Parts: sequence; C-alpha cells; structure tokens
Amino acid sequence: MKPWISIIAGGFLANLLGMLWYGPLFMNQWLAALGTSAEEIGEPDITYMIVPLAGWLVTAAVMNALYNLLARRDWSFVLRATLYAWVAGGLLANIFVNFFDKRRGFDLVWIDAGYILAGLLIIAVCAMIAGRKTDESS
Repeated sequence: MKPWISIIAGGFLANLLGMLWYGPLFMNQWLAALGTSAEEIGEPDITYMIVPLAGWLVTAAVMNALYNLLARRDWSFVLRATLYAWVAGGLLANIFVNFFDKRRGFDLVWIDAGYILAGLLIIAVCAMIAGRKTDESS
C-alpha cells in the first residue's frame, strides 16, 4: 500500500469515528459534559465536518512521517509512539481547554481525549498495514 493511501485512509476513518463518537456513541454524555442540549447546538454545518477532516489528514501525515523518521514499523513501537503523541498533544490540550474552563466538567476531557486516542490508533493501524505491505513488496 502506498503511504499516501495510509494517510487518506487514516484521516477519513478517524473523521468517520468522530461522527459516530459525537453522534450515536457518546452524544448524550458529551452534551451533558458540555452542559447543553442538542436543541441548543442545532444542526452542524459543513464546516464541522470539513475542518476536523482536514485536521485528521494533517495528523495522519505527521504521524506517518514520525513513524518513518524513527524507522521502526513493529506494533509495539508504533503503539507506544502513538500513545506518547496522545499524551503530549491530545490529552494535555484537552485538559487545558476543557478542565480549566469552569463551565465544563472533567468528563469532557475524557470524552474528547478518548476520541483523539481512538483516532490516533486508527492512523497507527493504517500506517502499520501500509508499512507491512511496503516491506513485503521490497
């Protein structure tokens, strides 16, 4: 598999997960943590789908570059690198944004950070599949 396919697949799948995560999977918990209702938020416009997709595509490209830069493609390494990236970026960013905003509860940190971790893991799996196919064809 070509690396760009891994990047596109990882980005799109992570974004698709977000539609499920903030929809049928955790919508009620997320709204409760925000202290709002679906009626107050209203229907999201297309921006709420395009901006996260662009973000996930950039994230997939960066994570794939990191895996390649470090020149290791074993599952243990890729999963540890993904977890480190999540702690350094996803978890801390959510703590800073959500925890210190007194209107939001700590539950929101775990809902949002959980989604980021799951998205990063999807990207890692796509990178590993792409790497294995590349290694086998060499």
